[in-house]
Amino acid sequence: IRSLQPQLAYICPEPRSHSKLISTTMDLSQPAPSMLSFLGCNEPEAGSSFAHHRRYENHNESRTGMKPAEDLLSSELNKLSLQERSKALEDLHCVGEELEETPDMILQSLEEFDQVVKAGNYPMYNQAASLNRAYVEDSSFRLMFLRANSYDAQKAVRQMENHLHQKAQYFGEDNIARDIRLDDLNAEDIQVLLSGFLHVQAERDRTGRGILCTFSHLLGRWNHPSSQWTMVNVIRVHYYLMFHMLLPIPDVQTKGLVIVYYDSLPEGEKLNIPSIHDFVTMKAYESTVPIRYT
Repeated sequence: IRSLQPQLAYICPEPRSHSKLISTTMDLSQPAPSMLSFLGCNEPEAGSSFAHHRRYENHNESRTGMKPAEDLLSSELNKLSLQERSKALEDLHCVGEELEETPDMILQSLEEFDQVVKAGNYPMYNQAASLNRAYVEDSSFRLMFLRANSYDAQKAVRQMENHLHQKAQYFGEDNIARDIRLDDLNAEDIQVLLSGFLHVQAERDRTGRGILCTFSHLLGRWNHPSSQWTMVNVIRVHYYLMFHMLLPIPDVQTKGLVIVYYDSLPEGEKLNIPSIHDFVTMKAYESTVPIRYT
């Protein structure tokens, strides 16, 4: 799949609009004979710039060498429902789902949020309020959770409570009612931060979504004698980047975030796959981050 991706990107340098895709590609309710046709791309012709590009990059594999990967992708796509396949096309061509909001809607949602907080029992929220009430009552803080949950106040408050619990776990209860700063990161956190494992792209995608790149080949060096990284360090750095660089941007809150995974490794080096415990730990943390992964 990785070897196919740059070739597909070269064949389709200009994503089409969603409406044009639907009209020019095959009926999505029918099986996809090939991955390229599913994407609405033309097959490369002999002597085309694509063929020249492959020679220039010293790609000697034949067109038939791509067929197993193409067949695998087509097989998996054919297992998806019509709605799932349409969503896959939208993801590929940067057709995002932006929240539609008005000033009146925002005001009403904030009032509902406040009512839910006052009517319920939220220990971590109460603890944060006792430290710095202005922090947890700030409308910009609450709006992050409302937008992440499509303005469902009940879900937003539950996520906020869980978020404060996770923040206390990784940064201490005394720090839950303030922003996390660079000087809150320890030496191991800084090592992860400077490694480039997590990279916030300066540009946005076509719909204005934020882009977070993860270069997981750096995880393969966790076992190096000089490295003391753990999943806790990764989470602390992820938190810092999310809340310091991405979430303060209103457009990212309303349009969402795209994560790009790159897992290339030098030949002979094996990727250090996170343990089940680390995977569950990361997922538990991610569920409390008020961001829409669109």
